[in-house]
Amino acid sequence: MSYIDFFEEDTQRRPYKGRSILKIPNEYIVLDLETTGFSPESCEIIEFGGIKVINGKEIESLSVLICPKHGISQEITNITGIDNKIVKNAPSLEAVLPEILAYIGDSIIVGHNVNFDINFLYEASMQIMGKPLTNDFLDTMRLSKKLYPDMKHHRLSDLVKKFQVGDYVEHRALDDARQTLACLKRMKADMEDNGIRIKK
Repeated sequence: MSYIDFFEEDTQRRPYKGRSILKIPNEYIVLDLETTGFSPESCEIIEFGGIKVINGKEIESLSVLICPKHGISQEITNITGIDNKIVKNAPSLEAVLPEILAYIGDSIIVGHNVNFDINFLYEASMQIMGKPLTNDFLDTMRLSKKLYPDMKHHRLSDLVKKFQVGDYVEHRALDDARQTLACLKRMKADMEDNGIRIKK
């Protein structure tokens, strides 16, 4: 399935979802989530990490651990390092989602494979707040595929290695958001140095 086909199918499920863009804005929020699984309908958010950026400068960050209703599997703990003890005294998603959404506001959202994060936030906002997440978003994975078509893979770990902005991907929300931001800055520099303009 192509990115466009996926997005069209996804839009049918989430009709108020924002637009996927490729132009790098002056103001945006880079974010990442850690979750208990892959399905935004049946799995839960356990960590949010976000960084507000204006004109290339980090303005403010937010990192929140969240206690899920149904616990964290050993498989997810092995990936993220987050276990049930760590989130035992953390707030519920119902308690912190208003703060998270207020932090995001109407900013353009940036993330790697960000459809994953957008869909979780969209479903959570609908269930808890009774309204959809409608922010436009920039997917650094999609941008990477446009800029570097010869790369075999476009995972965050591949970009981290390509740009030498870390030794490995942490799989913690704020750390991954920081690595995504570092990769975005390098991609923006490549575009400017080579006079590359991507429409849409």
